[in-house]
Amino acid sequence: MIKYSFLLFLIPLFFFCGNPSDDGSFTTSSIEEDYSSIENPRERWQAYRLSDYYIEQGWSCECFPPDGCESYIIDNSIADVKYTLPGEAYFGRSKEDIYNYTKDMAITIDEAFALIEKYKNSAAKIEVEYDPRFGFPTKLFIDIDAQMADEEIIRSFGTLKKIVP
Repeated sequence: MIKYSFLLFLIPLFFFCGNPSDDGSFTTSSIEEDYSSIENPRERWQAYRLSDYYIEQGWSCECFPPDGCESYIIDNSIADVKYTLPGEAYFGRSKEDIYNYTKDMAITIDEAFALIEKYKNSAAKIEVEYDPRFGFPTKLFIDIDAQMADEEIIRSFGTLKKIVP
């Protein structure tokens, strides 16, 4: 009987180990490694081998707020986002709709590099600025078609931290 009681104690424990806490928070820390000597930005980014990280990002579009978020990437996928709205304005949307929209808008750094690669030979204009230490794009502007309006991709990325277990 004691053996089974112990197992009943352990089962719920597995659901909480390695996951964000109940309030959705993650533990982050600064990144000590420095590969800034690698000239190619994508290779520099890849040298850090980050699959679990926090990064602030923003976007510009003709859409409702928010226009950016704090994103938490786990295993190279968007795991969670946090954002603020001007005041408590929800613009007729539910909190769940806004969360889902924001999570859908957020992209990983690898996805940002994929956008650059996808449009590098076909876009009317591409402008990219890279973080000098980590290599990720800090500013990304892609005008897919100069003859069209509102199809531009405008992204920014800021503070980067690794997520620790």
